[in-house]
Amino acid sequence: MCARRLLFQDGTFVRFLGTAGVEKTLPLLGKRGKEEQLVHCVAVTRVLLYAGDGMQPDQPYSSIFMRIAVLSDSHDHIPHLRRAVLGANEEGAELLIHCGDLISPFMLAYLELFNGQAHLIYGNNAGDQHLISARCASPDNRFQHHGTHGTLVAGGLRIAIEHYPKWARSLACSGDFDLVCCGHNHIFHAERLGSCLLLNPGDLLGKDAVPAFALLDTDDFSVRRIEVGEKLVLDD
Repeated sequence: MCARRLLFQDGTFVRFLGTAGVEKTLPLLGKRGKEEQLVHCVAVTRVLLYAGDGMQPDQPYSSIFMRIAVLSDSHDHIPHLRRAVLGANEEGAELLIHCGDLISPFMLAYLELFNGQAHLIYGNNAGDQHLISARCASPDNRFQHHGTHGTLVAGGLRIAIEHYPKWARSLACSGDFDLVCCGHNHIFHAERLGSCLLLNPGDLLGKDAVPAFALLDTDDFSVRRIEVGEKLVLDD
């Protein structure tokens, strides 16, 4: 297991401290080059951000500081989703957010392994919407399905969930939210836009990068990217 540290330099670049203490500045946006791919091969990366003004605690969460697991684009990959949910439990996450493309109703059984509250939305691959919404609407379910996009307040933060990065960026720039979570493009991305953090955990499928999810600590707004498997290899 290897670890590297990512430090925000500004909204567009990160400083990557690699082996032998060599620092490299890499773009957060656009296509990934060879050096940038090294960042995505890191087992656990940490992005340091600064929290904005605090808000009063809300229910049903116990304190204003909490750990949030952010997942997206699991695309019916049972082992990766299961590992992510169990990993979030081990890390003490109180809230789980899934940013879309869960797809099949049978995936809900693995989300239900999470110990806390969960919020999810549809992506562009919605699956059986009727069955998914019906199961999430059960009175004894700890999940809330928001449809195509959602908003909530948790840990003192105003949070928006949007599948598409383009619309998520607009929400983050609006000034109405402290955290906006998105997915869709399967690329990990964390960026401060004013007082808002825009966070894309990347994909759990493992099609375009090593499958992973993100953990956000709201006390210092630090983000860790936790890998849960290997990138998919297609047989010839």
